[in-house]
Amino acid sequence: MNAPSAAFAQANPTQPPGYLILTADFPPIEGGISTLTRQLAGGLWQRGRLLALGAPRLRGATTDDRQFPYPVFRIGGYQWGPLRAIPARRSVNLWVARHRDQVSKIIAMNAGFGGWLGKAGRKHWGVPFDVFAYGFEFLKYHRNPFARRFLLEIYKAADRVLSISDFTTRALVDFGVPPERIVRIALGVDTERFVIYPRVTLSDFPAPRERS
Repeated sequence: MNAPSAAFAQANPTQPPGYLILTADFPPIEGGISTLTRQLAGGLWQRGRLLALGAPRLRGATTDDRQFPYPVFRIGGYQWGPLRAIPARRSVNLWVARHRDQVSKIIAMNAGFGGWLGKAGRKHWGVPFDVFAYGFEFLKYHRNPFARRFLLEIYKAADRVLSISDFTTRALVDFGVPPERIVRIALGVDTERFVIYPRVTLSDFPAPRERS
């Protein structure tokens, strides 16, 4: 199993099968969070602890979700800005209503999309949720009172705020998140694809030649 899913499963030793992952970052969106989401979902699915993954339906996207071993349901209206809350809430509520007896926890891969949906799921369905946190998502709102309050309400409503680094953990505490709610989950590295080389300094390179 990959490192994120192994660490998450170890942190939930008594939880029965029944995780629902909600994320804004999933193919066709690519990037670090999308990669983390796929790795976590795949690992939890292998352990029989993932029910499904909910992600936005993007206009013009042609991703074939049958390539994933776990069920994926798409949430419409993502391009509607603040109005996306209407179809997103409806989609997640319908899904949870059909699987309420099976859902033990919602895992929100980001606060701005999955986090507030998880918060709503906790309020209306009594489903606990964890939320991942990344520095770029909340640090840019440090001086925005409305956005900061919005994110802090999500972080404080979650059972745990999952930090991916020591830097993120310190930044979350400075942002106002209670430290006892923060759990650090180290990300894994595929050493067959990525090799760690010795530290290189400028002195290791030859001095530039002077032009004649």
